[in-house]
Amino acid sequence: MSYNMLMYWQYQFGWSLAGFIIMVAGVLIIRFHKQIADNLAGGVTNYDKIKLTGLIISAIGFVFLTCFHTTLIRLGLHLIAPGRF
Repeated sequence: MSYNMLMYWQYQFGWSLAGFIIMVAGVLIIRFHKQIADNLAGGVTNYDKIKLTGLIISAIGFVFLTCFHTTLIRLGLHLIAPGRF
C-alpha cells in the first residue's frame, strides 16, 4: 500500500490549545447569547442568530482541537488540483 498524503494526520499541541480556546469562546457566546444580543445586536430578534454563531464557532474550535483542519485543507486542494497536492 502506498503512502497517501491526503490522509496524513499529525497531532500538534499548539493547534489543540488554540482549538480549545476557540471552543470556550463559542460556548461562552452560547451561554451569554441574550446579553450579547441585547447589548451588541438588535435585541430579541437576534437571539437565535447569536446562538447559531456560537455553535459555528464551537464547531470550528472542535475541528482545530482535533487537528483535522489540515486534512480538510488538503482535501479541498486535492479536489481543485488533484495531481499537485
